[in-house]
Order: sequence, then C-alpha cells, then structure tokens
Amino acid sequence: MKNNNNKAVNKVFFILILLSLLLILARISQPVTILRNLTYHFLIPGIHFTSNSFSSSNKFITNMSNIFRVYQENIILREQIVLLTEQLRDYQSVLEENIKLKNLLLLQPPKKTKLLFATIIIREPDHWYKWLIINKGQNCGIKKDMPVVTIMRDNKMCVIGKTAEVYDSTAKIALITNSLFAVPVQIKNADIDCLIEGTDSRYLKLFHVPQSSKLNINDEIVTGPLSSVFSSNIPIGQISEITKTTYDDYAEILVLPYVQKQRIYEVAVIMPAEESK
Repeated sequence: MKNNNNKAVNKVFFILILLSLLLILARISQPVTILRNLTYHFLIPGIHFTSNSFSSSNKFITNMSNIFRVYQENIILREQIVLLTEQLRDYQSVLEENIKLKNLLLLQPPKKTKLLFATIIIREPDHWYKWLIINKGQNCGIKKDMPVVTIMRDNKMCVIGKTAEVYDSTAKIALITNSLFAVPVQIKNADIDCLIEGTDSRYLKLFHVPQSSKLNINDEIVTGPLSSVFSSNIPIGQISEITKTTYDDYAEILVLPYVQKQRIYEVAVIMPAEESK
C-alpha cells in the first residue's frame, strides 16, 4: 500500500516537471510568467519584503540627508543676511554723514565770518542737555563764547550753543538747552523781542513776552539783534506749548529747538574771518 502511494506521488511530480518543460519549450510566456510569479511570491516571499525594506531605508537616508543639507544652507543664508544688514546699516550711516557734511559746506555764514567744521567726540548721558565736546580747539583759532551751529534737513542753520571752554585741540560747547544758556531772540514775523533760556531738558523757555502778544503753536523763534554772540535771524526752534494764567498772562512758553529734532554729529563754529586759520 505504501509503495503504491509513493508511486502515485512520483507520477504527479514527474507530470509537473514535464508540464513545466513543455511550457518553457512552447514559449508560452504568459503561463510561464504566472508560474514564475507564483513561485517568487509563495516560495520566496522574503526577497520582496527585503527589497522593499532596503528601498525604504534608502529613501529615508536620502530624505534625512536633504533635510540636513537644507538646514546647513539656512544657517549660511542667515549669516549672510546678518552680514548684509550690517553692511547696509554702515552704508546708510556713511551716506547720511556725507550728506550732512555736504550740507554743512553749503551753509552761508554771516558777513565777515567763516565756518570752522568740527565733529562731536563726547556727549555724556548725565549732561546730555548741557555740554558736548568737539575735536577742534585753540590750535584752530577757536575762542570762548563763539557761536556754534549745525544744519537742519532743509539745509538751513540752527543754533546749537556756544563755546564755553577751549583747549588746545578740543572745545567744550554749552548747549542752548543748558540752564546757564540765555540769548535774546525774536518771534519771527511778529516783531517781538524776548529772551530764551535753557532748562536742562529738551525744551527752552521764553521770557519777557508782552501780554498783548499773540503767539501760536509752531511760531518760529530766531536769534535777535540784541545778542552779543549770535547774528540775527539764525533759527532756534518752534513754540511747542503755551500756558496762560487766569489774567491772560503768559505763565509758560516752551520752545522745542530744532537741534532736538535730528541726530547731530557735526557742527560749525562761526569765527571772525580775520581770526580764522
């Protein structure tokens, strides 16, 4: 009985082999392909799984490499942006300085005077509204109580202060906002003479204004003909605040000087032409 079973199995196996050979020899591609695929998927399933695993691993490694490369590129781009921003800031600073220097050269000093240009080298935070120091002094002909001006954005002069202490190569400037500073002024287009004083703050105060005067916000204040330091009609600032008493007197008139409306790095000392060197 057992021998019969073995013979039957052998016959089946032999028939299968013959059938496979016939299919191959007959070049019946589709059945051969089906048989091959069945063999590939059912007899060796691990090959397909392993191939997919390697493919997924390669994609993962490639993606991680791309992410790392993009990250490195972003770091480089950020550094370049910071560098370009700093260069642009430096360029704008130099451009502004050149424009200011050019405008200073266009200033027209009062008759029989000459402008000596200087750079601010020290301005202490504790005395911001009192003093500053420039890089020119006695060696350049500067003396005490000489007027100091700079330019506004419309290329006109405005008062900064006057020389208070003069050394060989530097000079200390008393700012117009210094409480020790006072100068006779006029309210432009109003034919009113009065006095302006510093307050150790960004504002100035007007004094001796007649009660009958009609003042308005933004009225311009200029140096008056009674000043022993400044020539007439040099702009100082504009009225910023007006306070009156119950008797219609002027209790307080605040003026915002033009010098407070912009950054100042260069100034010009007004010197007598015959004394300038």
